[in-house]
Amino acid sequence: MVSIKQKILILRKKVKVSSTKINSPKSITVSIDRSEFKDGYDPLIKTIDYGYSSMGKLSVPEKDRISKLSEGKAAVRVFNTWLTTKKGEKGKSGKQKPFILDELKKVDVCKHEFGECLIGAANKTKSGFKVRFMNKKGSDSYVHHVAIIANSTTKNCIHSREMLNTVSASKKANDARTISHLCGNGGCGRPGHLKIEKKTVNDERTHCHFLLRLSKSLPQSEMIRKACPHNPKCFVNIYKINTPYY
Repeated sequence: MVSIKQKILILRKKVKVSSTKINSPKSITVSIDRSEFKDGYDPLIKTIDYGYSSMGKLSVPEKDRISKLSEGKAAVRVFNTWLTTKKGEKGKSGKQKPFILDELKKVDVCKHEFGECLIGAANKTKSGFKVRFMNKKGSDSYVHHVAIIANSTTKNCIHSREMLNTVSASKKANDARTISHLCGNGGCGRPGHLKIEKKTVNDERTHCHFLLRLSKSLPQSEMIRKACPHNPKCFVNIYKINTPYY
């Protein structure tokens, strides 16, 4: 029986061969209404099934959880600040304040139902994108942590507090859960582009994102998404900002 990894490797070879025969996809400019996401709300709650209802309960020691209930208000405050800050606004240090871009140049190669990413200014480290959140000094949290915790405070949330408390900080257990980026963009802070799931699944998604980024046409990306074994299916938004996160 062919495993998921073997299927992905076979598909990777097919995409590499066919990509050499197709011209580069066109670029488009997309606009993002940042006001839609106030307080961490995401309109995708109405259209996407994240499969949480079928996920079993998981007990994680409190000291190994990524979030505490008391962090919700702080997350909402930080998230809303990103949404309302404009390009050009500077802080006391004279540097640009963190903000969410409302216009992006995008490589139009993958059609999907998840909309655009929320991409903004943040400090990039070897481990990903981090921001100052719970501490007064330094960068102590990832962008997606702030976004998903803020979302958990909304009346119509995608990611509940109960689900958040199953995410492991150490990820040492075999069934440890983490926060996946469905879009493959490590700097994305859109709640609807995140999902709480097993770390093993998160690792598998990197293969799908790699293939989707190699794609040179809509038919190619559709073929890859059709073969994607994950729920929800992986997708990409490729913005002309930086690589490999965008």
